[in-house]
Amino acid sequence: MAKFAATEWAGFADSSDAFEIRAFAATYEASATMARIGMIDEGTLQKALGYSVVSDWHAIEPAVLQLERSWGVPAYPNSRWLAESSEAYLQKAKEASS
Repeated sequence: MAKFAATEWAGFADSSDAFEIRAFAATYEASATMARIGMIDEGTLQKALGYSVVSDWHAIEPAVLQLERSWGVPAYPNSRWLAESSEAYLQKAKEASS
């Protein structure tokens, strides 16, 4: 991703790197969508994934933002929601254990 960021993301949307980001993000998007519509429990998903969903989202967010600019629509909104809600959940759990 750094090579594309250095070139203002030229050619990223059609690259194999973008494909890898999309494939990776799709996994979280599917899980997050199921949690959001109640097929699986959000809290259970947050406990199962732990901080990885937050860390992974922060790592791919610049690429996702570029995909959004390229596509003109929100990309992986449920993944973003899961990362944000997980971060809040984990912060509350940390405060409760202190």
